[in-house]
Amino acid sequence: MALSAAPSGEMFALEATTWIWRYAGTNWTRDKVSEKSLRQVWAEDAGGVITVGTEGVAYRMVGQQWLPISPLGSNEYLDVHGHPKHGIYACGEMGTIHRLVGTGWQPLETHRHDRLRGIDIAPDGKIR
Repeated sequence: MALSAAPSGEMFALEATTWIWRYAGTNWTRDKVSEKSLRQVWAEDAGGVITVGTEGVAYRMVGQQWLPISPLGSNEYLDVHGHPKHGIYACGEMGTIHRLVGTGWQPLETHRHDRLRGIDIAPDGKIR
């Protein structure tokens, strides 16, 4: 469902829908990350790989463990992206855009109820 490369060169692939495959240069390993469906994996942040999904679930890989990120609500996340200077954001159902702050999410009001399927954080900080 999703593929992302980490700064270290490792690859992470989301298998539909609760497993993540990890390639560290020699072979692939597989971890069951969640009981709930995941929608996206993003590995570009130096702080660790992040995955997001249904009912507001999100996890960050710290060392070898997938740790939950405190949910802000139950809206489904469909994408996650960030920039080192501007932070990490997730988007999804009902116009949801949340910014990761510490170990939890902070909402951004969009005044929209669209299903946001993708998000990109530009080098100048614009959320697209």
